[in-house]
Amino acid sequence: MGLERDQLLPEIRVTDRELLRRREESLSHSERPWNVVLGCQPVSDGCLACLSQARLDVHNANAGQTVDWSRRGGAVELEQALTEPAAWTTPQRVVIAPLSDLFQPTVSALFVERVMKVVAAHPQHVFLVTSRYPRRMRELLQAHPPPPNLSVGVSVEDAASFEERVPNLFDIAAPWRHVVLEPLLSAVDIERIELPTRDILWPLEGIVQQYLGLDAQHQPQWLPKSDPLRCLPPLDWVIAGGERGQAPRPPHPAWVRAIRDSCLRRQTPFFFRGWGDYVPTRKPDPEDPALMVISESGVRRGRGAGSAINHFALSEGDVHFTRLARGDEPIQFFLDGQRHLGLPQQRPPQQRLSPADATLLERELQRLAPRGRPDRPA
Repeated sequence: MGLERDQLLPEIRVTDRELLRRREESLSHSERPWNVVLGCQPVSDGCLACLSQARLDVHNANAGQTVDWSRRGGAVELEQALTEPAAWTTPQRVVIAPLSDLFQPTVSALFVERVMKVVAAHPQHVFLVTSRYPRRMRELLQAHPPPPNLSVGVSVEDAASFEERVPNLFDIAAPWRHVVLEPLLSAVDIERIELPTRDILWPLEGIVQQYLGLDAQHQPQWLPKSDPLRCLPPLDWVIAGGERGQAPRPPHPAWVRAIRDSCLRRQTPFFFRGWGDYVPTRKPDPEDPALMVISESGVRRGRGAGSAINHFALSEGDVHFTRLARGDEPIQFFLDGQRHLGLPQQRPPQQRLSPADATLLERELQRLAPRGRPDRPA
């Protein structure tokens, strides 16, 4: 017989919860972490330099213990944490499991349901949960719809993960939705996703545009956006940031600007969490061992990789990055000389739309609407 679960997973002693609360990767440096789950396993390229796992290892070392996460199966449910929200005397913005993933397969569906019940029991707080397991999150939250004070989101790192994970959000009857593009490792078009059906999801507008097939010239055709196949609540919040850790991969500024500009066009709140542990520099030092050049195509070249840096054989649009010398500095959080600290606007839950498909009657009413007052922009 194998070991029982309690024998396989030794107890984690959380002796200094303030150490976990002061994590550097907080969304806006104003959220309260709620560590209901600890530990995680990599699922994609964005997990390769996970700062959360590194900080958790440091925490355990400070507590005088070593935890083999590979033997633990990826996660530990912290039952004692479920009572914490009852002790918070003022309204809080709470991040659920910032050092883990609540919806990873090793967290039981029953425990997820218990967490949702605690969230619902404390409507004075706003809770945020972000996952890299959107299919399981969709499955569990379809069975038990999330409470009105919960924002559900996905974490993505590139165009492929954005297209794969974000559509799952729109199958959840969530009152709030957000996307975290961190670490941002490539350019991402956040305005348009072509679904497997070839219908187009416009996440910032909350509509699905219907695919009609090919025309006589074999060109794809779609119905206009003003006649959507599905009418959904759009994304409420977009967050982007660079990577931290021992070998961070900085994002090109053009990628961040494109995300910012898309949010401005659609009036979606945008929060920039910073460049990570590398920052752009206009006066590169060729003797800097941390010097890195990144192109818009995503190619990264470091010192010692050849003439690309040593002789500055660079193409137009390449950007120099160097590692921060003293940890967090103001320059780290600025994009084009500005901080971007957008937050979702609070509004009554009844103003949110249902994620159900638009009925035939609704679509017929949209067609009959006066042309001078379209329901949605084309």
